[in-house]
Amino acid sequence: MGYDDIERMYSANSTQAGLWTGGKLVKNYNYSIPQMVKALGGSCYEPEDVTLIKEQVDECHARGLKVVVWRWPEHSGSTFDTAMVNKFIDWGVMVLLLMTLENSILYLLHVAYQPRLLVQFL
Repeated sequence: MGYDDIERMYSANSTQAGLWTGGKLVKNYNYSIPQMVKALGGSCYEPEDVTLIKEQVDECHARGLKVVVWRWPEHSGSTFDTAMVNKFIDWGVMVLLLMTLENSILYLLHVAYQPRLLVQFL
């Protein structure tokens, strides 16, 4: 989920806050999206990279959730950031999806089994 979706989930307006969650409200899960994902039967948390903090990754792992992060250059300002990739690898992020605007190539960085393996899909 993108940063604008996450902001909306914390809205005081319950209709807006439940827009992407079928009416479920993150406030009913101690304001923890990973807790809500797990409680609703999810196995994976998929935030946009600009929203993810280490504490969320740690909470996801403690709850048995995988973390798949995606990057949208329009929000982050760049397609590929080596420091960010290395940070997420160190944090234990399972997969990082990198999308480019220039040529619509999707890069998949699967870090759980092959650290620093970059696969390009056309």
